[in-house]
Amino acid sequence: RNSVNLVFVRLMRDIASYHVTRIVAEKGDPRAADSPLRQAYLSRFADREGREFLLGFYSRYRDLDRDQILATLARRARSSAAAQSVVFRSLRPEAGVAELADFLDPKRRRARNEAESRDLYDTYAQERFSLNDRGYIASVHPLELWLAAYLSKAPGSTFGDIVESGGQARQDAYAWLFRPKMRKAQDLRIRILLEEEAFERIAASWQRLGYPFERLVPSYATSIGSSGDRPAALAELMGVIVNDGLRLPTSRFERLRFAEDTPFETVMKLNATGGERVLRSEVAETLRAALVDTVERGTGRRASGVFQSREGKPLIAGGKTGTGDHRYERFGRNGEVIGSRVVNRTATFVFFLGERHFGVISAHVAGP
Repeated sequence: RNSVNLVFVRLMRDIASYHVTRIVAEKGDPRAADSPLRQAYLSRFADREGREFLLGFYSRYRDLDRDQILATLARRARSSAAAQSVVFRSLRPEAGVAELADFLDPKRRRARNEAESRDLYDTYAQERFSLNDRGYIASVHPLELWLAAYLSKAPGSTFGDIVESGGQARQDAYAWLFRPKMRKAQDLRIRILLEEEAFERIAASWQRLGYPFERLVPSYATSIGSSGDRPAALAELMGVIVNDGLRLPTSRFERLRFAEDTPFETVMKLNATGGERVLRSEVAETLRAALVDTVERGTGRRASGVFQSREGKPLIAGGKTGTGDHRYERFGRNGEVIGSRVVNRTATFVFFLGERHFGVISAHVAGP
């Protein structure tokens, strides 16, 4: 009634914890130091998050040619001779000392003697440093360095090609995570994966009760609607509640008539089938009462008593409101929010009206 969110977030936490406990009881606890599952979970995390980084870097470099890739990465790296040498030697391993010297001093503003260029060339050869170390020296993400080098050799590659070829690079980029002293960081990432598995189970159990979405965002905020809701799916969920817990087939047309008043006239009619019970009748009745209460006494009360039937009788309305800002946020290196501004605002009202009508209204306002 009052849009108090914290209680639902806490309930979601308890539900997720329940499923995590079940998973650990069935498979074993990957958080244990001696668990054989621990390494597999960490490798899975490195692979998955590495893909996300690669996707961002791929969008930056995919339309560039070989020279543009080198120039773009050089601008993003440190300006020191060491950093620039790492970039050049990673992307142009076949090039010679003179080409490195030309790259470092394209206009010969600084006199770089041959011995100095040779020293940089030999010191920062690709095989002398790990991918992580080269990324550190250049001050760029190691997977960005790897992807730029890959696209320099194989321009026009698809993201599927990148993912297939970059499996080992993703593991190498997370070598720091596998060190024994990183136990706290490892446990955090294992917990993230366990919660994702828990939300897969939650989604399956909710779907059996009529929840119309294919997946859940693995976040406690799912309990208050942050799960990529689609209007048609929300309306379908309201239809289950209105129809006393039955999921009835949804169709856009009930009848189509072709070639009317001709010998070839054809009428196609909807073959209605019985519904599937997904909620107990008592649960649906309780939900309807809560939705009516939201309209009569809560955040949807502007819709209370507004609508009437053709006979002039009031139509009972029920629904749930949802509003939220779309924010552009900046984060510090420790994950703290260092800046936030509103860029858009969205409001949604999922409702039923009387015994026959239900649906969703969404409003989007661009700007702060």
